[in-house]
Formats: sequence, structure tokens, C-alpha cells
Amino acid sequence: MTEIEKQEFWQGLKELRASIDSLNKFDERLADRQQALAESLELLTRDMRELGHNMDRLTRNVEKDGENIRALARIAEIHERRITEN
Repeated sequence: MTEIEKQEFWQGLKELRASIDSLNKFDERLADRQQALAESLELLTRDMRELGHNMDRLTRNVEKDGENIRALARIAEIHERRITEN
């Protein structure tokens, strides 16, 4: 192996190590991002469940309000009949 070939070999080896280091750093950043996405997904899932429960509660309350309004309307109607009959 000539001196030039040795130099080229060592230069290539340095470049290969630099590429490996760069890929390792990229892999670490990618793993960090994947972890952050997983945590965000967990939070989003929890928030969506909570929102679903809140919507269920709101729906029940609206239904009760509707029943109460209908009952009040019946009372008002009965009261109006009594007033107009007398």
C-alpha cells in the first residue's frame, strides 16, 4: 500500500466515523422526537376521554333542562287557563 493509499484510507475512515457520529446524533434526535410525540399522544388521548365525559354530562344536563322547560310551559299553560276562565 502506497503512502497516498494509506492517507486516502485514513481519510476515508475519518469520514466514515464522522458519518456514523452524524447518524447517531440524528438517531438520538429522532428518538427524542418520537418520545415527545408519544407523550403528546397520551395527553391528547386523555384530554379526548375527558372531553367525551364532559360532553356526556352536558348532554344529560341539556336533556334535564328541556324536561324542566316543558314542565314549566305546562304549568304556565295551566295557570293561563285558570286566569282566562275566571
